[in-house]
Formats: sequence, C-alpha cells, structure tokens
Amino acid sequence: MNKAGLIIFIFSFHWSVLFGQDTLLLRSDNSEIIDVMISSATHYRGYPSSPEISGIAWTGNLKKIKGRGFIDFDLSTLPEGIELKSASLSLYSIVSMHNGNHSTSGGSNESVLQRVISDWDVKTLNWSNQPYTTSVNEVILIESISENEDYLDIDITALVQDILEDRECSFGFMLRLVEEMYYRKMIFASTDYLDSSKHPTLQIIYTKKK
Repeated sequence: MNKAGLIIFIFSFHWSVLFGQDTLLLRSDNSEIIDVMISSATHYRGYPSSPEISGIAWTGNLKKIKGRGFIDFDLSTLPEGIELKSASLSLYSIVSMHNGNHSTSGGSNESVLQRVISDWDVKTLNWSNQPYTTSVNEVILIESISENEDYLDIDITALVQDILEDRECSFGFMLRLVEEMYYRKMIFASTDYLDSSKHPTLQIIYTKKK
C-alpha cells in the first residue's frame, strides 16, 4: 500500500471508530445475490444465467422487444434496529454479446431502479409473471454520456431504508428504461458475467442503535 493509500485507510478507520459506523459490502464473492433478465420476446422464459441486467427497447427479427433486469441482495446479515447512514449501488457497463452496449440512438436511455414488492423466483421469472414494483423513492439513472459508462455509487439510501422497514414485502430491485421507446439500451454486468470485478456491488454504512 502506498503512503497516500495508507493515510486514507487510517483516516477511514478512525472515522468509523469515532462515529461507531459499520460498513457492509455486498458482492458476489461474499454474499448471495440473485439476478435475472426478462424479455418481451420470450414471454414465458426468463434468463437467470444472463451475463447482463439491462433496460432495453429494441427490435429483433422484425419484432419490437423490451428487456428488464431484476436483482436482489441478501440483507439478512444486517442487524435489526440499525440506523442507516447510506447505501450505494455500483453497476458496471459491458459489451453484451447479444445486446451490445449503452445506446441512445432512439432517444434518452434514462433508466429507473424501483423496489420490488412481491416475491419472484429467479428460476421461473419471465415477462408474463413479473412481480409488482413501487415508484416510491425510485432512483433515476440519468442518460449515459458514453457507450461504456459505469454508474458508480448510485445513492439508493431511501430504497434500502424502505426495505429495512418492510422486509417482508421487499424483494430487491427492478431496472428498466424510463421510456421504453425504441432504440435505447442501458447495459450492465450481472453476477454471471465472466469478469467478477464488474459484478453489481452494494455498500451499506450504518450505526447500531444504543
């Protein structure tokens, strides 16, 4: 570790100790994360092994196609009765074998993350049996400025707070385009993407109530 990195580490450690904060970092290598892609092109089949979770409005074989991604992080290791300080989600762009990369050729690819409020099964989820979501505290991902733009440290504090306050009716997040009009795409790596450094990551900072 270089000198600058050591200073940052020591500062972060003392800050955490001083204010009694804990950090939970959820990644595919240390926690259970499930994700799946669904497509209007295959109403009764989902893609739980897809290397991407994306919001898509495109065409294929002369048909109009919409795609949405679902992801759920296991928050069971978070203690009850904590005070949430922040929650941030990092999503990494990829070049998908089937869907390419971010595109705004048909207009803005602005997308939205919404909390899922009904249960779903990663093995059976498809376009025809999508779970319910809520727009309460939804988070907007603004239009991409490049084809390979990562979306790092997305502030989803309010969404995670909603999950903590209603764990029995919270089942992760849905990603979709705000306007599912053709031709637009926002493409991110899923936990099945070959390069694990690009897998979705959720960081939660909290304090334990006394």
